[in-house]
Amino acid sequence: MIKVSVILPSLNVAKYVRECIESVINQTLREIEIICVDAGSDDGTREILQEYAQKDDRILIIDSNIKSYGLQVNMGIKAAKGEYIAILETDDYVLNDMYEKLFNVAQKHKLDYVMADYMAFYDDIDGERKFFKVQNFSSVPELYHEVLSMEAHARLYSIDDTTLWRGVFSRKFLLSNDIRLNETPGAAYQDICFMHRVRMKVKRIMYINEFGYCYRTDRAESSTNSIKGLQYAKYEYQYLLEQDCIPEIYKSKIYYTMSLSLVSESRNILPRTGNVWCTADLECYEWFRDILLKAIKDGQLVESMGGESWWKPLLVLLASSEDFADRLKAVSDNLERIKRIASDAGFIIICGAGIRGQGLARILKKEIIYGSKIDILYADNDSKIWNSCISGIKVLPIELCVEQHPDAFFVIANKMHHMQIRNQLLSKGISEERIYEYRPTAKWK
Repeated sequence: MIKVSVILPSLNVAKYVRECIESVINQTLREIEIICVDAGSDDGTREILQEYAQKDDRILIIDSNIKSYGLQVNMGIKAAKGEYIAILETDDYVLNDMYEKLFNVAQKHKLDYVMADYMAFYDDIDGERKFFKVQNFSSVPELYHEVLSMEAHARLYSIDDTTLWRGVFSRKFLLSNDIRLNETPGAAYQDICFMHRVRMKVKRIMYINEFGYCYRTDRAESSTNSIKGLQYAKYEYQYLLEQDCIPEIYKSKIYYTMSLSLVSESRNILPRTGNVWCTADLECYEWFRDILLKAIKDGQLVESMGGESWWKPLLVLLASSEDFADRLKAVSDNLERIKRIASDAGFIIICGAGIRGQGLARILKKEIIYGSKIDILYADNDSKIWNSCISGIKVLPIELCVEQHPDAFFVIANKMHHMQIRNQLLSKGISEERIYEYRPTAKWK
């Protein structure tokens, strides 16, 4: 008996597909089938899949003559014979016990689907792989390992789980409810509508606090890095809202996730277009805006769903697309200024070795700004990390950095203690002209 059918949709992922398929072949759950659906790869991906298929008879290769992620997954679902179905992006990979854990939980509790948390990662410019854990139920940890209904999930507005690759779905459930992906061209965001349609029909679901899926964040060709993200999101939500079977209790959930997509995609595309709205994106923005403003007016979208950090930028965006773009431009200008300073000097000291400082260092290292190599040093007041190295960058006390490099440029990358650090630098004789502050987030108040 096949317990899990793992569907691998692929298109020109030769650089990553070996790691992906080997992570499936080596699963501790042996009763699986591996359904590879390739959409006409011309970079050697198809040949690599064939190489593995010749060695493992659990691998089936299907060819799609249309480049559509949704169609590829649907072809896999149609061919699947397993009790449960999983979808694995072919530039990602899974830990070797992921599907065994998910299948055992799903079967034990007779679930329509079960999902785990995941680890996002990127490969540093120095070759080191960096992971960070993503927990969708961190705000409500008591709900891990609890059987939830559609009604219960519909009220969990702080949970954004539109991705389908973190779990396994009952094949019987998908087939009996005729749930498939939208077959729009390309490979972008078709899981949005799929996951909403799934959740509108489920009776028994569960989330577990295990980390089995490894999600790549640094692939330039990824749909999440596309400047057409807002257009893709509109296609999906437009298709979803055309469904005539949306439960009344679930409508607010859809509006909430629509608002997340509008804000996040606008934040993603505007810095890449010079903070100017193109005609197609502005039309999408207006479509989202009109629907969400009505939802707010009708009381179906309220601040308590996601809190101030979600609500404030949403209101700014709904009130004025230009104001929103201007605020993002201030963020872009801040980063560009720091890049130029770093490039001209060839050396920069980042004050703060936490998440914000590491993010800035990653940008400076990865981009090799303007063809220049940038030497970076961390300055931090946390004595626990002095003289250590983070991704190859040494961490020293702020006072020692000032003593050794009095003519350097200091960039403060610490949200909570930025004023304290600024005053500390000034008191040690560093001039205002050599102190900058990294502000990666816009001001919404």
